[in-house]
Amino acid sequence: VKYYFENDCIRELDELIFEVKPEILSGVERGELIHILVARGMYEMAFEWVCTFGVEHVEIKTILRLCSRLLEKECEFEEEDMLDLSAYLYRKNKYDPNILNYLQKHFNGGIRESRALLRACESFSLDVFELLERLLVQTLFTGVFLAEKMNLYDMYRKNGGNYEIEKAFLARCAYDYFVKEVITDDIVFERLEEMLEDGEALNRVSRFAYLKHASEQARENWNVPLISSLISKELKRDTIFSFFAVFAQEIPALLPFTDRVFVEYRGESSSRVIMHYAIEHENGVDTEYRKEEMPNVFAGIFVKSFILFYGESIQYYIT
Repeated sequence: VKYYFENDCIRELDELIFEVKPEILSGVERGELIHILVARGMYEMAFEWVCTFGVEHVEIKTILRLCSRLLEKECEFEEEDMLDLSAYLYRKNKYDPNILNYLQKHFNGGIRESRALLRACESFSLDVFELLERLLVQTLFTGVFLAEKMNLYDMYRKNGGNYEIEKAFLARCAYDYFVKEVITDDIVFERLEEMLEDGEALNRVSRFAYLKHASEQARENWNVPLISSLISKELKRDTIFSFFAVFAQEIPALLPFTDRVFVEYRGESSSRVIMHYAIEHENGVDTEYRKEEMPNVFAGIFVKSFILFYGESIQYYIT
C-alpha cells in the first residue's frame, strides 16, 4: 500500500486498501495507513479506524485534517467519538476553525478550560453564543469564581441570551452580594432595576440586593417609587433590615425604625443564634444580662432591633 501511494498508483492503491484488515497490522502500520486514507479522502474509513484502534502512532496533523474535513463536509459520524477527538486535538493545541466551532457547540469541560476555549474561538472570530451560555450555567451550579464572569454575562445578554438563564445568573450575583457580601458590578443592579420596572417577579434575594445597593447610593439616584413598592411588601411580611431606615425620608412607613438600633449576625440558616445583652445607662448602671434568640430574617442573616433612650448603649455577645 505504501509503495502504491508513494508512486501514485491510485487505482491499485484504492483496490488494495479495501482488502486490508487493520486488526492484523501493528500500531505503526495502522498509523501509516490512516495517513494514506486521509490523504486519499477516505475520511469515513479513517475515522472508523481511529475510533476503533485509538490515536497512538497516528500523526497529530493527520487527525486534525481528518476531523476538520469530516466536519467541513458534514459527514455522518458518532458525536461522542468526534467530540473526544476534537477535545484531544484542542488539548494538544492543534485546531482550526472547524474544530473550534464544533467544540463551542458541544464541549462540556471545566470552567477554566471552557474559558480558554472561548478565547481561542474569539481569536478566529467565531460565534461563541452556545459556549457562553454553558459557561454561565456552570458558574451558577458550581459556584466557581470566574474573574471575567461579568464580561461574559454582558456578551451573552447583548447577543439575546435566554431570559430565564439571565434571571438565574443575576439571582446568583444578588445572593453573593447580599448574603456573602461579595463586591458586585453595578451592571447587576442596573439590570435588576430594569426587570423590576418591567414588572418581572424576581426572587427575594434579588429584591433585597437591589434595595441594599440603592441604600448605598446618593439619594438623587434612588428610584423612589420602585424602592417604596419593594419595601412596602417586605413590611407587610414583618421583614426589616437596618439599611431600610436610610429610605425613611422618602418612605414615611419607615420612620418608626429610625430610632432603633439594629444588630445583625450572619451564620448558617440552620443555626440557633442567641444574643446575650445588657443595657448600659448614662449613669453607668447596667441591667442584668438577658438572652434572646435572634430571628433568621433571611438566608442566615439574623436581626435583632432595640429602642434605646438618650444616654443608653447596649453591650452584647452572641452564641
